[in-house]
Amino acid sequence: MLEESLKNGRPTVRAMNTPTNDQLLLKSSAIDKKYYLNLRDLEFITKIGSCQFGSVQMGILKKVNHETCVFGTMVAIKSNQLPRNRTELEMLVEKVKMLAFMEPHPNILPLIGTVINDISRAGMLYIVTPLAKYKDLRTFLISKKPPPRNYKNIGKGEKEKLMNAEEVTLTKSDLTAFGLQLADGMEFLARVPCVHRDLACRNILVTENKTIQIGDFGLAKKFNEKYCYK
Repeated sequence: MLEESLKNGRPTVRAMNTPTNDQLLLKSSAIDKKYYLNLRDLEFITKIGSCQFGSVQMGILKKVNHETCVFGTMVAIKSNQLPRNRTELEMLVEKVKMLAFMEPHPNILPLIGTVINDISRAGMLYIVTPLAKYKDLRTFLISKKPPPRNYKNIGKGEKEKLMNAEEVTLTKSDLTAFGLQLADGMEFLARVPCVHRDLACRNILVTENKTIQIGDFGLAKKFNEKYCYK
């Protein structure tokens, strides 16, 4: 299993280009086949973000995968940045396993599908999730900052930008709702049980109707009584 990366206190080393390792990545993840996609099922549009362990692209789903998906759905496609990079691939496999294992919850980013059959050929793994309309919570909050107090003195161009912006400000009720939704999502993870280990505004997505969804489970771990997380 991928979790058994230490033996006798020493890290085990596996070559990324061996068939045995590919089988480890593909089969030990125990992902339900309903989530399997092929690269031809996706249309890549543009890169929209990156992090330490991968990059994210905007795309279109060209296949009806299961009940929640329709042809032409806009999606976010996360993949490892470096082909055959063991660290990035293990992080992505752990994320897929965690998302596929959990029951649906309105405040948890759902898994649409994953492309795992490209590991052998190109050393790449892709995770497909819904595209959040308002991106991450940090970006969303910054974009909705109230206009400056000296609104009358700002330039015409800036004033038009503020006037045409969608929902320039957020209400206290919106912020309270964000906190409650986040608490609901975390309570659900505690029942899984799952420890997220990387909860931050950058990993919280804002979808339509200002629904909060917790995402990025690359560092998440299923709770084990042998360990204590603080």
